Amino acid sequence: MYKSLLIFGTRPELIKVVPLIHEFEKRSLRDSLIIVHTNQHNSLVEKDMKAFNIKPDHQLEFPREGNNLTSLVGNLLIKLNSLLTELKSTGTLVNCIISQGDTATTYCSSLLAFHAGIPFYHIEAGLRTLNFMDPFPEEFYRKTISSIAAFHFAPTAIEYQNLIKEQIDSTKILITGNTVIDTLKKYYNKEGLHPKNQVLITLHRRVKGDIIRHNYIKYFKKLATENKEWHFIWLNHPGAKFVENKTDKTPNLDFVEPIAYFELLRLYEDTAIIYTDSGGIQEEAGYLGIPCVITRSETERKQGIINGLSFYLDFDEFDMKHQLDKFDRNKLTFKNDVYGCGDSAELILNKIVILNEQMPTKPKLH
Repeated sequence: MYKSLLIFGTRPELIKVVPLIHEFEKRSLRDSLIIVHTNQHNSLVEKDMKAFNIKPDHQLEFPREGNNLTSLVGNLLIKLNSLLTELKSTGTLVNCIISQGDTATTYCSSLLAFHAGIPFYHIEAGLRTLNFMDPFPEEFYRKTISSIAAFHFAPTAIEYQNLIKEQIDSTKILITGNTVIDTLKKYYNKEGLHPKNQVLITLHRRVKGDIIRHNYIKYFKKLATENKEWHFIWLNHPGAKFVENKTDKTPNLDFVEPIAYFELLRLYEDTAIIYTDSGGIQEEAGYLGIPCVITRSETERKQGIINGLSFYLDFDEFDMKHQLDKFDRNKLTFKNDVYGCGDSAELILNKIVILNEQMPTKPKLH
């Protein structure tokens, strides 16, 4: 029996594959799908899987060595290969592997597909900064994935053009919008925002060295100090935890432990501006009409920059009013469709069904 293998590992990946899983279920195709959670983010994902009613068919367990990427990639490949062998031994063969984004899980999923001779379908394909070191290692991963993928689901025309410039066959690309908007559209039930003086900060990219970490803390402490009427909430992330010195606490700056997806949606309701290095949050902010300051030197989500929805952080700017004045208020509308309009999963599954039916011969495991 041939089935599709859907692999995810991080919380952002879960949020973005949920609509596709639900689309499989909606069409009574769940039995044709094998869901694998690699546990790349274990503590962050469990609560949200329950909230979304997602039950993986396989959940991988492997030793973790801190943030060591080589160990992570090696262990993931070994575990995924063992799973493929196990499936074959029980008479279950894989006709395609589907994964989303640019993490180690997606990178390893594409390598697994390449080694096994199985078509790899890439959701959120074509994002580029054109700088291998920013974001690291994601830019390298996604360029490599694009060289392997049998089909590319590009969020917008910008990503489509990026792939065309890399000599990807246009007949193997479909513009779908981003699935993160499908999820947000379904679960954000408020009519617009009710922003107060709340600032949301999320930094999770690999921060190189204590000096850069210290510079961010120093900047946001000064920003909070010089804008006392604002309440700053800094959401921590297990992979890049920022801790304020308790003996030098800033009263209107709170460091908060990681929260579940639906708790984040409640925070959005009262958020007036976001500072983030997260790609998914840039997209969500764009849809909700929340001004977004990007705390990176490069972004692959150029739509926000082009449309005046987001700007890069200026470390010399400490006036909240001046920062907000940079944004195009006419473009900061609720349900902005710059990243998609919420029907991505339907478009993706339509194409996957066609691709699987068109296979001249079923793939063989090597």
